[in-house]
Amino acid sequence: MLKNHVGIVNEGSLVKFMLHTSEAVDWWNDNVDDFNKEIRAKALRERYVEHRFAQDIYQGMLQHFNK
Repeated sequence: MLKNHVGIVNEGSLVKFMLHTSEAVDWWNDNVDDFNKEIRAKALRERYVEHRFAQDIYQGMLQHFNK
């Protein structure tokens, strides 16, 4: 399930993805461009994303982790 791997919090103008597992970090590194200036890394396992990107990332994670 996704909830075991990732926590998602609406932080106002940004959405925070808390990557709880190594598998979630690996998925993020393989599928999301952290060099995009709209995506910010606060720590190894926390990413802040503008709302316009959050839904696509969430859907990708759902498809991957709910196989």
